[in-house]
Amino acid sequence: MDICFDYKGNKSFRLMNIYERLQHGEHLSKSELASDYSVSEKTIQRDIDDIRAYLSETHIYDRDISIKYDKTLNRYYLQDSSQNTLSGDEVLVLYKILLENCSLPKEKLTELINKISCLLPTADRQIINNDISRNLENYFSVNVLSDITLKVWEFSKYAQNNNILLISYLFPNNGKHYYIVFPVAVIYSKNIFYLIAFTKDNNKFPTVFNINEIASIKQLTSGSIPNTDTEQIESFRDILKDKNSFELKEVKFEFKGNIVWIMSKFPTAELMYEKNKIYTVKTLFCHDSTIEWLKSNNDIISII
Repeated sequence: MDICFDYKGNKSFRLMNIYERLQHGEHLSKSELASDYSVSEKTIQRDIDDIRAYLSETHIYDRDISIKYDKTLNRYYLQDSSQNTLSGDEVLVLYKILLENCSLPKEKLTELINKISCLLPTADRQIINNDISRNLENYFSVNVLSDITLKVWEFSKYAQNNNILLISYLFPNNGKHYYIVFPVAVIYSKNIFYLIAFTKDNNKFPTVFNINEIASIKQLTSGSIPNTDTEQIESFRDILKDKNSFELKEVKFEFKGNIVWIMSKFPTAELMYEKNKIYTVKTLFCHDSTIEWLKSNNDIISII
């Protein structure tokens, strides 16, 4: 450990630094501490006892927190009964999941790793950084937005607050399209975040938007989604909460007519091929009402 201050003989600084290291999850031995602060092991034992006394006699904590001794490792550590701190093994598992999912841009994932790593002891941090750095070199994300976490956060808040929004959505070959939407939820499927919403021009079934393709968001101070039943929205939200029964599905259908119109109706639609002005399209959907609408539309030739 690199000590920036001369702690020798300065008990206040020494006590504060030992406690800070314990708070960061370090497991400390008396011999190492004595060497770090240029004092005897007896002095370190008195410091530990003083910190223990402070924790037991003060009432500034809403939880039980105390210094414990690991006889096997001969080290002291801080035990928090609320168990609201992450250990090195827990952080490593979280990182592995994030790396495998490829859901965050590399820049954002690296930032998140660095932030969480700062909460760990130096030794644990080094183990994780050595392990993760090798994986980050070849990391590739399916999400291109550096602000994807912010967008997920904002849309989740809008959905909870029942806000009406104006969004612009980018299509690969059809430019930009504007929607007035009523957000219902943000979901995560196959490494991509999606917004589920009812729109002003399409209130017969919920629409699925790829959050990556949403270029801008503006909250509207007034307005509503016509013909959208409140009970219908709440019922759909209940379905979304049931993770066992809800899933994002894919449908393919043949269509005749204005392809731009059908693409705007289904923002995640992909044009597979076209023959004699008959288009074959596949798209994502999340509710059976989508299939019902397709079956009732005269321009839909068949559902594949």
